[in-house]
Amino acid sequence: MKIEQLQLNQIPDLKEKKDVKGFEKAAKEFEAYFVAYLLKKMRDTVPKGGLLDPGAGGDVYTSLMDEKVAEGIANSGGMGLSQLLIRQWTADANEKD
Repeated sequence: MKIEQLQLNQIPDLKEKKDVKGFEKAAKEFEAYFVAYLLKKMRDTVPKGGLLDPGAGGDVYTSLMDEKVAEGIANSGGMGLSQLLIRQWTADANEKD
């Protein structure tokens, strides 16, 4: 889930469709990305090296593990960020009516 892979023409205009399921999916994906970023930054604070240095393979593994943990956190209610985003987006869409 790399942000560089997204292109503006791939993102549907959710406000015009008033697609609540689309809002929920986008909010959960954003929250998962945000949590994965937090996990990555927290891991960066731990000193590398020593007897248990995982090397390049370990970095890939921990990156993938962080993404899956973040998806699990977001899908189980997360930090509440996705609910706040959905509330804001649906309020904005309803105001324009």
